[in-house]
Amino acid sequence: LSPNDYDVAYSNNTKKTTDATIIITGKNNLTGTPTAAVKFKIYNHTFDDISIKVHDYTTTKVGTVNGNTSFTTEYNPTYSAGTSLVKASDVVLTDKDGNVLKNQIDYTMSTSSSSAAQGGTITILGKSGTSYAGAQATVTFKINKMNISDPAITVTPGKVDTNNKPTATVVDTTNGAAGSGLEVTLKEGTDYYITDDPAKKQTDTITWPTSAGMHTFYINGIGNYTG
Repeated sequence: LSPNDYDVAYSNNTKKTTDATIIITGKNNLTGTPTAAVKFKIYNHTFDDISIKVHDYTTTKVGTVNGNTSFTTEYNPTYSAGTSLVKASDVVLTDKDGNVLKNQIDYTMSTSSSSAAQGGTITILGKSGTSYAGAQATVTFKINKMNISDPAITVTPGKVDTNNKPTATVVDTTNGAAGSGLEVTLKEGTDYYITDDPAKKQTDTITWPTSAGMHTFYINGIGNYTG
């Protein structure tokens, strides 16, 4: 057919809907031909009209770029090695009409808790075949450093090394007791350092005692730990 044989019009096609319509009406050589109507869906493709809560903390929408809507929140959990700081059940998405979206039905989500310094990220993707197919939302949140003196962290003194420097085994038992396989052994130089004075920095020079007797040393948190 030639474009001169019909006109095309659209109805209800300016917003998300399951009832958008293309209307085709014959003319010229097709005069008298019945009007044809083709129904189609319009997907949202962004999470612009969605509100997100994380652990009951309201998020603030920053903006949408290339279909990715960014949110921030004041949710500020405490870092613990090997711990997932956000579970799927902690995140609630609600549309502008008050309907709660369902994980694995309307969207999927993943989390990344990189470090206390960099914070954590929640990535939400709209499921194919839904009004949010192709949409993406990214929620960023801050993470508190865990105090090295927390009761969940155990310190077991070891022997001094060849430089008379004391050693220790430091374990984070937040996820499970030592020996459970869920505990995390912290790394010296990454998670903590050993010093003879708690006021000293990691880079300060330390002269370890060489005489026999009782000597005190301190574990200072660094990286994702503090204290």
